[in-house]
Amino acid sequence: MTDTRVTGFVFVGQLLVAIVAASILLSFSGRATSYGVAVSGAYPDNLRGVSDLGKTWGLIVGGVGGTAFVLMAIGFARVAAALYGAGTRLLGPTAFLLFAIGTVVYVIWATFEIGPTVWAAEQTVDPSFLATYEPFVRWEGILFATFMLFSYLAITTVGLALMRTSFLPRWAGWGSFGFGLFGTAARVVDPALPGIPTWILAGVPGWVLLWGFLLGIVLIRKR
Repeated sequence: MTDTRVTGFVFVGQLLVAIVAASILLSFSGRATSYGVAVSGAYPDNLRGVSDLGKTWGLIVGGVGGTAFVLMAIGFARVAAALYGAGTRLLGPTAFLLFAIGTVVYVIWATFEIGPTVWAAEQTVDPSFLATYEPFVRWEGILFATFMLFSYLAITTVGLALMRTSFLPRWAGWGSFGFGLFGTAARVVDPALPGIPTWILAGVPGWVLLWGFLLGIVLIRKR
């Protein structure tokens, strides 16, 4: 098996692992509905979902999500090495660096989600509690936005690198560049559009994993 195909399987595997692991966790916990509330509802509705999920929330955000993005980072490292060998001495390593930073920020964000957010979900909501929890909400929001921004910047950079080499078909480069640029713009303008749900502006980690999955398929099929 070629190195390119191995890289492709890493990218494909991260999403499959995330889907299978999350599905098993939710099935055995019987809390799929609560998870939907936790990820889609605005504060304080998300706390109600987290409260119902309990430890399952931490396992999904920290365990499943963390594993998926670490695998993505490994895939980025392998792609960066291949692009470096193909002649993109700057763009490939830069893409990996951006995504590595984003992954570290994700781990920090997940730590706060598992800690303060789960703690907050167990408390009785009253004005004094809201005053205590609000700074954590703002901090977690900054971490999440930073992680997503760096992820999209990394994808944009990979797109640019692919467009400058013959490592993969040019359409893969253009597609990655366009998706990354759209996601970057979404994260920049989203704070100015509070009435529009974040996921409509590609602000969900799953979009990054889906891009990795599709890139993995292209890598596997490369001849």
